[in-house]
Amino acid sequence: MKLLVALVFLSFSIIPVAYGSEITGTPKMEVFGPNDWITVFVDVDGYAGGSVEWTATQPDGKVITGSLPSLQASKATHNIIRTAFDNQFGNWTIQYNYKDTQKTLGVFVEPLDVKITTDKDTYGKFDKAIMKFSTNYYEPSASKAETLHVKILDDNGSPAKLVEEYKTKVSQASIVEVFSMDNLLKHNPSGTYHIVAKYYSVEVDVPFTASSVNAETNIFMGSDKNLYDPGDPVEINIVVPEISLNSGVLTITYPSGKTNTTTISPVTPLNRITFDDVTTSEIGTFTAKFVYGPNIVTKTFDVLAETLEKPMYKSENIEDTVAIPQWVRNNADWWSKNQITDYDFKNALQYMIRENIIVIPVLPSSDSPVTEIPGWIKNNAKFWVNGEITDQEFAKSIAFLVTSGIIKI
Repeated sequence: MKLLVALVFLSFSIIPVAYGSEITGTPKMEVFGPNDWITVFVDVDGYAGGSVEWTATQPDGKVITGSLPSLQASKATHNIIRTAFDNQFGNWTIQYNYKDTQKTLGVFVEPLDVKITTDKDTYGKFDKAIMKFSTNYYEPSASKAETLHVKILDDNGSPAKLVEEYKTKVSQASIVEVFSMDNLLKHNPSGTYHIVAKYYSVEVDVPFTASSVNAETNIFMGSDKNLYDPGDPVEINIVVPEISLNSGVLTITYPSGKTNTTTISPVTPLNRITFDDVTTSEIGTFTAKFVYGPNIVTKTFDVLAETLEKPMYKSENIEDTVAIPQWVRNNADWWSKNQITDYDFKNALQYMIRENIIVIPVLPSSDSPVTEIPGWIKNNAKFWVNGEITDQEFAKSIAFLVTSGIIKI
């Protein structure tokens, strides 16, 4: 009887074991590299056999799952096998489940940084483009390093003709490569191209302009006035005698250094671009710069609190009425200094008269046998640029070129 009582007492004295009372998860490092596996050291306090289930939510929201089938001494090293090819950079959330116990922790995977820079935005036919590739992850052993793929594409996304894809192993943080524009333009037209570099699954696109146009091609640019009142609209006029590229870039730099950039596409022989709000915020000297292939032309204008300047001159004699925009002064200055030829200056004037940029009345033809621009007109241009003769006097020079038939309208 005593033995039976003792057995009954002992049966009620056994304490149930608590399973999975606590799960601890410790990431191997605070920040994992772009190409690292994610490693977590898992410890289950009160482990009593069986698997630990896990669920990982990736940075893009996708979920992957798995299990740790058995733990040794209640511990396990959990590896999530991944590489930079998955593009899963950023915050990961991992949840562990063992019986009724859960543990959630976050880990961070450093983004793969890939950059491509070029030494210039625009290249001529005989230029060399210097491309620099840089990254925050590389494998010093070339045999283990991942390959960088670089292609040259046209503006429609098609590979440039007869330009081979460049490949190299990334075994250092930066790589410099030189591309020949002559080779590109032998088989492809002038235009906008793209350096497209792919490293792992990260792709970067850097546009540039390649042009076979002679860098000495003369582009004429001016504004409708040299001086503006605050709030005045600004009209920039650009004459491109030889069209070779579909687009160009016009940048207005404010006195403070702030910039306003406009892409002009398509580029036509005469381009008129109006800015309604350039003069509303700042007083001082503004600079307009137009980049067309390898050609760059600049023009300055001022915004003052009060101006008296008129945009053009008209003589009081109706028979000799001539209107000359002030920005023609730039062209006359280049011509007087022999920076452009007689042919260029004559053609520019002729074009601007035909397009009503320079307005003159219908004048009678002259019987003068002159077929070339006389030297005295170049002297007058120099005097006009320097302010030594008036607009009216220089207007007579232009009228002479028209009446003598040197400029044909």
